[in-house]
Amino acid sequence: MQTVIELPAEMYTRTEELARQKGISVQEMIVRVLAKELSSKEPRTDRKHTVELPLIHSNHPRTMDLSHFDFDDLLA
Repeated sequence: MQTVIELPAEMYTRTEELARQKGISVQEMIVRVLAKELSSKEPRTDRKHTVELPLIHSNHPRTMDLSHFDFDDLLA
């Protein structure tokens, strides 16, 4: 099926560049992005409501055992 859409010039240019890098047409690039979005199991939320958590730096990453931590205490 054919349809006509208007894209902002900058968005089209970026889409065209990305498609060129992947060796596909702009049409295929748009179809892939839409297919991915439509097939996602969870609906995407508006990014304005994204919560950013604090980042805790560690000298020994991936070594903290939280298996016995009661996370419910944080919510109380």
